[in-house]
Amino acid sequence: MPRLLLALLLLCLSAPVWGKKHRGYHKATEGQAVVLRKLFPKKRRIEVNANFGLILNQSFVDTMLLHGGLSYHFSEEWGLALEGAMSMNQDRAERTCIESFYNDFRATGAKPLGGKCYAGDLGNKASNLPDMVNIGPAYMPIMEVDNLFSLSAVWSPVYGKQIFSFLPRTSHMDIFLSIGGGIAMSTFYSLSETLKNKKNARNKSTTNDSDKTEEAMRANGATLGEPHLWGVNGRPDAEQLTNPFISLGVGQKYHFLKHIFIKLELRNFTLLATSQGYHNFFSMWGGLGLRI
Repeated sequence: MPRLLLALLLLCLSAPVWGKKHRGYHKATEGQAVVLRKLFPKKRRIEVNANFGLILNQSFVDTMLLHGGLSYHFSEEWGLALEGAMSMNQDRAERTCIESFYNDFRATGAKPLGGKCYAGDLGNKASNLPDMVNIGPAYMPIMEVDNLFSLSAVWSPVYGKQIFSFLPRTSHMDIFLSIGGGIAMSTFYSLSETLKNKKNARNKSTTNDSDKTEEAMRANGATLGEPHLWGVNGRPDAEQLTNPFISLGVGQKYHFLKHIFIKLELRNFTLLATSQGYHNFFSMWGGLGLRI
C-alpha cells in the first residue's frame, strides 16, 4: 500500500513538468500569445504606401486615382498620415450623349442624334436627319477632381489573424479607421442652359406650324456645322477650384515578409464650400506598403 501511494504522488508531481514540455512543441507562430505580441508591430514605425483606385459614385466621369501616403505610428493603435492623390479623368458615354442631343422642333423636343450619342459617329447619315432639327446640348454641373492632399489620424483597434483554408495560409492583418481633412484641387464645369452664341440650348416647345418651327430653330440650339457650340467645345469655361474637405475611411492591411503589407481602403471625401454647398466622393483603392 505505501508503494502505491508513493507512485501516485510521483505521478502527480510529474504532470506539470510534462505539460510544460508538451506545450513547447507548438509552432512559434501559432497561438494567442503570437497575436498579443504582434509579429508586425507599428509603434514608432514609419509606413510608406502606394495605391491605385477609383471614385465610385460619379455619373458622367470616370476617375482613376494614384494615391500615396507616409505615416508615423505613435503607438500600436494611433498614427498620423500625410497623403496625396493624383487623378486621371475620362468622360463617360452618358456625358457625351447629353452634350450632343438634338432638338426636334416638330415632335418630341430633344433626342440623341440618330439614336446615337455623338454626332461625329453619324458621318454621311447626318444628311438623312429631318430638316427641322439642330443640336441642343445639356451641360450639367460637373466637378472633375484633379489632386487631393490631406492629413489624417489613423486608429488601428484590431490586430489579428485570418485563415484562408483554400490556400491554406494564415494572414496577419490590421483593421483601421482614418479621419482627417485637406484640400482638393478640381476642374468645375457649371450648369449652362445657353450656348456660347447666347441662344437657348434646348427647345422647350413643339409645333407643326412651319413659321413657328423656323422661329424656334433661330432661337434655340446650333447647327451640325457649328461644332464649337456643342459637345466638348461647347462646354462652359472650366473653373479651377480649391476646396477644403473632410475625409473618413475604413480599411485593412495584410502583413507578410516582416516589413511589407497589402492595403485595401474605402474612403469618403466631402468637399466643402462648393457651388452646391458640398460634394461627396466615395473612393476605393489598394496597393503595397513598406514598414520601416
